[in-house]
Amino acid sequence: LTMSETASFLALTLDSNLSFDQHCHQVSNKIARTAGIMGRIKNLLPTPALKIIYDSLLMSHIQYGLEIWGGCKDSKGKKRMQTIQKKAIRHLTKSHYLSHTEPRMKNLGLLKFEDQYKLQVAKLAHDIINKKSPIMLRDELNLCSNQHSYSLRSVSNNPLEVRQNNQNNSVASSFRRSGPKVWND
Repeated sequence: LTMSETASFLALTLDSNLSFDQHCHQVSNKIARTAGIMGRIKNLLPTPALKIIYDSLLMSHIQYGLEIWGGCKDSKGKKRMQTIQKKAIRHLTKSHYLSHTEPRMKNLGLLKFEDQYKLQVAKLAHDIINKKSPIMLRDELNLCSNQHSYSLRSVSNNPLEVRQNNQNNSVASSFRRSGPKVWND
């Protein structure tokens, strides 16, 4: 076997440290091309058609596996992705290149990158709690009600509260760490 720094598995690029920095970089390159195309055609198409392009060609790349790689430590890669998303929103709304994007995103019903990540993590946590997720994922989160056989205030008041796993070997940006935090918040 040969040692490799990166490997692609199910369109996710894994590196030797499981930091997803390389994947962040690849996704930002893909969405940068789409944002550039949107900038060139924004005056030729109406806003609803541009929104379809935004959803299908830009957000599809961001959302694929986001609950896995969205917590990547590479703040430079995430910041670039957020900048590209804002640029695409400005093209979509045909706004000035320095205009504020948050009210435009709210009008269109779109979420920022970080909010999209939290939504995906919360959906996965919900599926795990309600036993709608694949069997392999059901042990990723610990419910309070599974911790004790006797009744406690935390269990009776918040039966779906998920506790933080105290495992030293898990990656800091993994779902095992971010899932309970997002669910509890």
